[in-house]
Amino acid sequence: MNISREKKTEQRSLKKRIFSVAVVLGAALILGACGMLLDEPMERTLFEEVMRENNLAIIDATELWDDDGSHGIDIALEAEEERFSIILVEYNSIEYARADFRSLRAGIDEVVEGAQFGTTTVDVGNRNLYSLTSGGIYYYLLRVDDSILYIRALTEHRDEVSEIMSQLGIERGGGFDFASLVPIILIIFVIAMVPGLVVIISLWKIFKKAGKRGWESIVPFYDSYTMYDITWGNGWYFLLEFVPGMGWIIWILTCLKLAKSFGKDTGFGVGLIFLYVIFLPILAFGDAKYIGPEGVPKGEEMDLPLHYPPMDQPPMNQPVMNQPIGEESDNI
Repeated sequence: MNISREKKTEQRSLKKRIFSVAVVLGAALILGACGMLLDEPMERTLFEEVMRENNLAIIDATELWDDDGSHGIDIALEAEEERFSIILVEYNSIEYARADFRSLRAGIDEVVEGAQFGTTTVDVGNRNLYSLTSGGIYYYLLRVDDSILYIRALTEHRDEVSEIMSQLGIERGGGFDFASLVPIILIIFVIAMVPGLVVIISLWKIFKKAGKRGWESIVPFYDSYTMYDITWGNGWYFLLEFVPGMGWIIWILTCLKLAKSFGKDTGFGVGLIFLYVIFLPILAFGDAKYIGPEGVPKGEEMDLPLHYPPMDQPPMNQPVMNQPIGEESDNI
């Protein structure tokens, strides 16, 4: 018996460690994806290197862009010639960069004349993009975190500019690097995947605790049937989920009954309702044992009589003995 208990304790400890490692790995993936998102693709060193490779002279235009120091600019580098102008501006805060992006966009709208073509506006994550073609000039404005890349080029030289943009890590199609959406998609995927895995693993364990087979928790519809059999004592109650307006109500009641079926109180059931992904693994990997629907072991319900006769009342259909035995014989 002691050896069996030690093995169960070791298995329970191992499962808890595995669950903890899974949570830590999920958090690490989220942080890693966030780190990818916050990486700055427009680095000053890359800008300088690409300009040199294209034989473009770079000048320090910081004073030109921020002569009074009110724009929070750390440095502004400009590569300009007759065909086009490429400018990289780095700020000391994202707020300054956002404010200047809005100002520069308004300035472009004031300058452009006539029809506009290929206007692109994007605001995704840590990026803002605005580009258009008007009057034979291509305008491109991109903010990434606390940096702004501003390009003006004659339309006949747009292919040349696009090649330089590609070297800077910016896609040609409209000028926006849609690959930057990958970290955002990864974050969403991980955030959705980790809680889902926690719920699947926990339900598998809970079903086994209740005497069911673990795979029953992952079979559509049949998992609901089995869950209602565990919590209500009748699996066909799951059909109530399809009654309009009953879905949430029956789910809330089922959470309360699930807690009660494992000997937990109403407070734990409320925890399942509002923090399902937290309380479910607690129920699965904790020491709670399944005791049956309504907290009564299944098959052990007792049909007690509604009334018991008093202890001093004789059974029915029996003569009443008012006299001591032998008293009648004395009178005779």
